[in-house]
Amino acid sequence: MRNSTGCNNLSRSQNVERTSLVRNRNFIAVIIAIVLTSFGLLDSQAQPCSLTLTATNIKQPTCGGKDGSFNINVEGITAPYQYTLVKTVGGSPVVQENGTLIAGTPTFVFLGEGSYQVLIAKGGTCTGNVSVELTAVPLTLTATNIKQPTCGGKDGSFNINVEGITAPYQYTLVKTVGGSPVVQENGTLIAGTPTFVFLGEGSYQVLIAKGGTCTGNVSVELTAVPLTLTATNIKQPTCGGKDGSFNINVEGITAPYQYTLVKTVGGSPVVQENGTLIAGTPTFVFLGEGSYQVLIAKGGTCTGNVSVELTAVPLTLTATNIKQPTCGGKDGSFNINVEGITAPYQYTLVKTVGGSPVVQENGTLIAGTPTFVFLGEGSYQVLIAKGGTCTGSVSVTLGGLTIQASALSTNQPISVTASGCTGTINWNPVGGTGSANGNIYTFSAPGNYTLSASCTVGGCTSPSLTLQILPLDFAITGATMVNCQVVDETLSKRYQVSFTPQYTGQNANPISFSVVNEFSPTTNPGPYSLMLYGDNSTITLVANQSGNPETRYRFEWLAACGTGTSPNRPPTTSGIPSQTILQGQAYALNLATYFSDPDSQPLTYLGTGLPDGLSINGTLLSGTPSTTGVSLVSITALDPGGLMLQTSFNLTVSPMPTVPSTFTIIGATMVNCQVVDPSLSKRYEISFMPQYAGLDNTPVSFSIVNEFSPTTNPGPYTIQLYGDNPAITLIAKQSNVVASYNYNWLAACNLGSTRVGTQETGSGLAVKLLGNPVAGNSAEVEIGGVAGQRVQLNLVDLQGRGLHQQVITEASVLERVSVPLGTSRGQLFLQVSSGTQRKTLKVIKAD
Repeated sequence: MRNSTGCNNLSRSQNVERTSLVRNRNFIAVIIAIVLTSFGLLDSQAQPCSLTLTATNIKQPTCGGKDGSFNINVEGITAPYQYTLVKTVGGSPVVQENGTLIAGTPTFVFLGEGSYQVLIAKGGTCTGNVSVELTAVPLTLTATNIKQPTCGGKDGSFNINVEGITAPYQYTLVKTVGGSPVVQENGTLIAGTPTFVFLGEGSYQVLIAKGGTCTGNVSVELTAVPLTLTATNIKQPTCGGKDGSFNINVEGITAPYQYTLVKTVGGSPVVQENGTLIAGTPTFVFLGEGSYQVLIAKGGTCTGNVSVELTAVPLTLTATNIKQPTCGGKDGSFNINVEGITAPYQYTLVKTVGGSPVVQENGTLIAGTPTFVFLGEGSYQVLIAKGGTCTGSVSVTLGGLTIQASALSTNQPISVTASGCTGTINWNPVGGTGSANGNIYTFSAPGNYTLSASCTVGGCTSPSLTLQILPLDFAITGATMVNCQVVDETLSKRYQVSFTPQYTGQNANPISFSVVNEFSPTTNPGPYSLMLYGDNSTITLVANQSGNPETRYRFEWLAACGTGTSPNRPPTTSGIPSQTILQGQAYALNLATYFSDPDSQPLTYLGTGLPDGLSINGTLLSGTPSTTGVSLVSITALDPGGLMLQTSFNLTVSPMPTVPSTFTIIGATMVNCQVVDPSLSKRYEISFMPQYAGLDNTPVSFSIVNEFSPTTNPGPYTIQLYGDNPAITLIAKQSNVVASYNYNWLAACNLGSTRVGTQETGSGLAVKLLGNPVAGNSAEVEIGGVAGQRVQLNLVDLQGRGLHQQVITEASVLERVSVPLGTSRGQLFLQVSSGTQRKTLKVIKAD
């Protein structure tokens, strides 16, 4: 306690001794007085005094500190007097300080938390006391300036605002790891504010302690800023090019970090590029069309990905600056405006000559615009290709006609309009009849026809322009997804989907719509709603309309859930093997055997490089070749959505062998070949027609050595053979002449499409000939029991010569087919096959 003292002449040491003596004596006297008074042995009123004590200027101590203080205001006596400061410790009074105050005010400092009592006494007869309670200011901890760490980073931080104590004090930083507290940092803070830096994501606790009695803690949760990836500056690649690019905007982490660019190739992810980005923005360049995914990772705990779809800019070709040639001249020209690709690329100029395409010019354009000059009248086609994946073509007619076909529906006659002719139009229909009215020619009935037209002005006639007329078939061209929602998140996932089918070629009659195994037929208009499972990503849509054949479409509904539409996919091909045929002998190749459309859409076929005498009609490449040689034939399959695929093969036309003077077997035509047992040795069922020369009017006895007994029945002949016996010996006898032929049937099988047989469902193939003998030039045939299947018809004569071949890509419930018989007379054979089923009918052509 600070005391006010008067001046005296005592030395310092003497003064101290005297003060100590006075204090000790006075303290003893006060204690004795208090005790005597409490037992009634001393009359406190003997010498009355009015003593009043009041605690003032109370300063509470900090938590765990010794910085509390207070004064005692004393009224009723004057100094000097004795004082004693007592603190209750463990329930008992403990003297903290005592003495004699000479002058001034009793002041007590450096006090901690507790219960205090001050006793004042004077003269042995006047005493008083006052109690003072010191309560420590509570320790309060608050986390401030919290900076969340980036994803996977160690850049988080925070401060702790400490109230209720003053430094120095002890601190500890603890982090919860695997459910247990782990000390990260500890020590004694001398001054300032506790600050913790370089922290990662997690749960932290800061503990503060002082003086062994004051402790506190505060929790701080650091949550990493989420990693957000956004594709920006997307540049789509040109068609067939590798000039696409994009950037990835990365938020939530800072470099360095790892990146990986993956592209989906053939349904599997293939890494294109990976590494560590030190600074800047991830940028990917020289990219082609496709589905990409960018993966970002840092610190082993922070990963993210973003998908980017690059779609090639479509190749667009437009003929410009067309200059028509003068009549009979070679001064025509035109340019081709190419959009969607950049040079270099390959170009080919083709001109139709005599119904067949003839290459006029080809090469690689390094720069500039494709320009073609010194051209005469005719129909030209320019083909552009780049990178093996991007192709396109555009047609240009110089000095001729522009012909367009239009029809209200498949049940109406088709009218063709010619434009561009200022003179006389010369019409030449093939395969049908009709009437011309100026520049319009109308066929009398719908069907498949060929129509040629030329223009005569003065003495100059343009080259004929030929157009193949096909009725517009009723078809489902696609489906638009209206809504797709996951309603069950289990392993297989269940979806609620709603979609609307798209049609073409429909008439005014109602359309009956259904989904195989999922949705019963209804004539109600779409959209249609279904509950589907994710492990069945494809459904088959079926539509029927009176006056039209049934149509089907395979709908990739799960893929459409992501895009909103069913993506049209290009045709596919297994490739066409090299073919060898005879000059002057009828030939037919079913292109549908080698091409297919993954969306089950009908395909249109175009051909270039065909030998004279051959052409494409529907799915058949057929005709009678007139010249020999080897041709590189290119076949293009085009779907209704404009996607196409091209393949090429060598077609060799050999001279017809000299007809022998005696009866002989000159070959055999494979009608059908099918695998019925796919085990190691493979068992096949084949049907073929032998080809003869030197025939007279007597019956032919046919047999196969060790395989087929002699018979005079006409072919086709059907037997089962094993793949380890690739050749058989054919024997034929006419009159007294016996001929033999070694037939490599397995090689003939491999030139066509060999399929594994499947069990037919339903009532099976049923074929009915409507009227026999046949009086006209065609036979009417009804085919049933094979709805939705591919059906092939082959007409042959007694010598095994093929007269007609026809294919129904997808048969309806009841098909009626008109089979042309040509000029043949007498007995013919019509074979109808579908899958593992076949039937052969004898057709009698009346004279």
